[in-house]
Amino acid sequence: DGVCPYAFPLLVNQSSSNVVATLQAEGIPASQWPDLPPEVLAAQGAHKISIHTFERLLLLPVHQSLTPRQIDEVGQRFCSALSSDRKASDD
Repeated sequence: DGVCPYAFPLLVNQSSSNVVATLQAEGIPASQWPDLPPEVLAAQGAHKISIHTFERLLLLPVHQSLTPRQIDEVGQRFCSALSSDRKASDD
């Protein structure tokens, strides 16, 4: 009670940028983590796990104004975008 998530975080096996771009092009406000601190990017060898997580993290909308049907649609489009991206990376 009293808790309402804004986004559903997922880790994908490849870079999440293509999947996010596909979903955004379809009108779904998916996103990635906004950025990493400059000191992390400046010492990539020391922050491999943070960078790996940053590159693969994807945020899907699940806020309270979405209906269950809309959330199902987001999930279906996510699966489709992920499948298309995997297929393209295999080619």
